[in-house]
Amino acid sequence: MKKGLIFCLFICCACGASLRPANLHDFEIQRVSEYPGVEKGELFERAKVWIAEEFVSADHVIEYENKKEGTIVGKGTLKHYSAPMGGPKVFVGYIKYTFIINTKPEKARIIVKDVHLVTKSGGRGTIYEKDWLNSKNEIEAICNRFIAALQDGATQDDW
Repeated sequence: MKKGLIFCLFICCACGASLRPANLHDFEIQRVSEYPGVEKGELFERAKVWIAEEFVSADHVIEYENKKEGTIVGKGTLKHYSAPMGGPKVFVGYIKYTFIINTKPEKARIIVKDVHLVTKSGGRGTIYEKDWLNSKNEIEAICNRFIAALQDGATQDDW
């Protein structure tokens, strides 16, 4: 009986620890990169091409753009999965986030913030620490692809 109670207590503690909500209130990823010899307008256009390729349709993603300022604000979405009680992963909803792209001569920056979960039923959900790592890694990968795409976007006059 005593062993059974200890086992139940252990399971409850282990499950409770894994069900801690991830602290996303101050979550923000920022990547800055330099592109020597590339003007602001060219970096802005490369950013728009990256958005169209990364998100399939730039029209549904971009919320604001101003070429003169070198700013693009958009919304992104990722599928989010959870593994309840260590079982198989199941789809629980979409991670939604805001990204801000700034360009200036020879530099570009991407910021990702305002991360939250929208459940399958459309309400706000909780992202748990144990499930957050995969989604965080995907957001970081998106930022890294942005930085690489602007580098790879160099034009060739003699094609």
